Amino acid sequence: MNRKLGKLFEEVMALSDKERAPLMQMLEAHDRCAFSAAEIDREWNEEAVRRYQEYKEGKVESISLDEALNRIRNRLAN
Repeated sequence: MNRKLGKLFEEVMALSDKERAPLMQMLEAHDRCAFSAAEIDREWNEEAVRRYQEYKEGKVESISLDEALNRIRNRLAN
């Protein structure tokens, strides 16, 4: 993912769930057939590599699966 998309992603994720919902609906409607499976796989691979590199460089810390699931549950409950 390039820097511009990364920044946009961060801005979108900073929105509340209520603010983000309409945007997600618009993207889903537009995206249903916009990308091939190969393009999606390539993007996810690039994202995984980027995230792993940040972890190796100490820019982010890992958390347990239980902690990740608890955080997700808490966000969805609010």
